[in-house]
Amino acid sequence: MQMVWELVCWIILLFFTLLGIAVSIYLLLFRVITPAGKREYLLLMPSACPGDAVSEIYAAQLRAELLGHKQCGGVLVILNGMDDETTAQCKAACHACSRVHICTLEELQQHFGPPQ
Repeated sequence: MQMVWELVCWIILLFFTLLGIAVSIYLLLFRVITPAGKREYLLLMPSACPGDAVSEIYAAQLRAELLGHKQCGGVLVILNGMDDETTAQCKAACHACSRVHICTLEELQQHFGPPQ
C-alpha cells in the first residue's frame, strides 16, 4: 500500500514540475514574440467646440483603455486652430486622464517625422 501512495506522490510531483516548465517556456516565447518597443497611439484632433472637444478626449482615452496597454500606448491630442478657452479645457482634460498627451501639430511632426 505504501508503494502505491509513493508512486502517486511522484506522479503528482512530476506532473506539476512539467506543468511549471511548460508555462515558463510559454511565457518566455510569448515575451519574445510580442514586440514590446513598438506602440501605437490614437491621434485626436478635437473639434473647436469646448464641450465637444473635452468629451472627445474622454472618449479617446476610454478607447485606449479598452484596447489595452500592450496594443495602445496612449492618446495624442493635437491642438490646432482652437481658441484659448477650448485649449485650456483640453489641457485640463488631458492632465486629468492617464496616458493622454497634448501637443501641437509642429511638435508631432518633429517627434514622429522622418529623420533628416
